[in-house]
Amino acid sequence: MRRIYGGRTAAVFAAVLTAAALFSTFKGAQAQARLSRAEKTGGSISIAAPDYYETNDDGSIVYAKVPDPALISKMQAQGIKVTPFLSNHWNRAQARAMLERSGEAAAFLAASIRKYGLDGLDIDIQNINEDDRAAFVNFIRLLREAMPEGTSLTVCVAANPYGTDIGWQGGYDYAELAKYCDHIFMMTYDESYDGEARETSAPTACE
Repeated sequence: MRRIYGGRTAAVFAAVLTAAALFSTFKGAQAQARLSRAEKTGGSISIAAPDYYETNDDGSIVYAKVPDPALISKMQAQGIKVTPFLSNHWNRAQARAMLERSGEAAAFLAASIRKYGLDGLDIDIQNINEDDRAAFVNFIRLLREAMPEGTSLTVCVAANPYGTDIGWQGGYDYAELAKYCDHIFMMTYDESYDGEARETSAPTACE
């Protein structure tokens, strides 16, 4: 069982196919392959997180892949919410440049949600540290305020079992982030990945 914490909502998923599995299912895959994988789950998937957004060196956000309206519509027709994710690919300099332009970043993402009829966003900004803690919360706050009513916001955070406030784990203020997001996603890195020989979405380890 994996717990996903949220400020506005909270849920415990007993099924092994949680949002974590969706990352490995959809990251890097082509549109038809993504849809095919979703269909093979027999209705087990409720959220899809395609890799649509990434940070740029100048702090702007660009499309890693241009959203496919046909794929989005087909997913939603199957009852699957489409909440793509933003990644900085572990690039701290890009993350900090983006955080300096938080208002612009939030506006871009909110406009994209409206344009493509998306159900929400997942923010996967990694390799920040305690120096970025407040700026990251501010970005999430601005993003929540800019997003359309009824859309969901998930934030990926490093597991922090000992409550440290320094280093990578110290970059995520759980309590403050929970005020603005629907779910806090704990990155545990135990799911299968795109290209793995067994081609499944099941966890390789369970907590």
